[in-house]
Amino acid sequence: MRVRRLGGRVEVEAALALRERVFCGEQGVSLAAERDGRDAGACHLGAFDGRGTLIGTCRLLAGDGSELVVQRVAVRADRRGRGVGRALMDAAAIEAGRRGVAGLELHAQLESEAFYVRLGFVRSGRPFLEEGIPHVGMRRELAGQAGQAGQAGQVGQAGQAGQVGQAGQVGQVGQVGQAGQVGQAGQALS
Repeated sequence: MRVRRLGGRVEVEAALALRERVFCGEQGVSLAAERDGRDAGACHLGAFDGRGTLIGTCRLLAGDGSELVVQRVAVRADRRGRGVGRALMDAAAIEAGRRGVAGLELHAQLESEAFYVRLGFVRSGRPFLEEGIPHVGMRRELAGQAGQAGQAGQVGQAGQAGQVGQAGQVGQVGQVGQAGQVGQAGQALS
């Protein structure tokens, strides 16, 4: 699996289609709510399998200056439970570190709260409804945790499409742990 920033209209449209399948098709969210007009200003991350097929996505938006807001985390149904969501969150932490922000924030569906807790997120506030689905605000602090970071994943080096290159460490970004492969053509989410 490889996680990287999405580039170009075709890749972002593939991410929007995946989100539509997950949020509208599976969860009954209206298309108007899912397409809220904020995608043009977002950083979109995509997780790709070994064949180059998009299997997961999320979008990142700037917060109030001290955090990066993670939204629209969607993983294909047949790929859930295989580390795709974790790889996306690790890549989001790397992007946050690149931007110099102190943390990640998100609204987790209540049924996914334990997943995010395992990744270092902490609940902030009481549960609430968003599009009829119970959610809870969560935050993951990144600053001051560099000593616990370990390797922040492997960064792809230039090579053939679908080939995952290797490079040592990608800095010390929060509690990243084992991030999956991040980036392509020698770029770490730049």
